[in-house]
Amino acid sequence: MGNKKYQTLIDNQRDTNNQLLGKFEEKLKADGLSDKTVFNHLSNLDFYINRFLLYEEIIEPKDGIRNVGYFFE
Repeated sequence: MGNKKYQTLIDNQRDTNNQLLGKFEEKLKADGLSDKTVFNHLSNLDFYINRFLLYEEIIEPKDGIRNVGYFFE
């Protein structure tokens, strides 16, 4: 697969991930969490799904649970 096509796939997955992050943010705020707590959760999740899971290959968040142990190593 060409580099440009691969980058397009990554960008598309990031767009999808960012939509999920937006929904998660709405849920956290609706649950009454503080802005600082919401920011911390979003920052951690953003790093995991938009950097770690997309570093070597494109892994969707729903499939990323299998990589959590590796992430924490």
